[in-house]
Amino acid sequence: MAPSTARKTGNGDGHVRVRRDRIRLALDAGRATGVPLPSARLADGMLSTAARQGYAHRDVAALFDVLARLDEVSEEERAA
Repeated sequence: MAPSTARKTGNGDGHVRVRRDRIRLALDAGRATGVPLPSARLADGMLSTAARQGYAHRDVAALFDVLARLDEVSEEERAA
């Protein structure tokens, strides 16, 4: 696997948790106004996965690590 791209950020604005919270605010607004936001739902899912894997306080570059892990799992499943 490639070296981790996840790093801690200085001010917290780029943290996975902060981005996930902002996406959820957008999803709430979309629901309240009847506007579907499929891309935001997808982003929320990826950010939630990253947070569960321990990247909540890491820069959003951690999503590259999350995607790499998902790809590894997919390769293992295909090989089985």
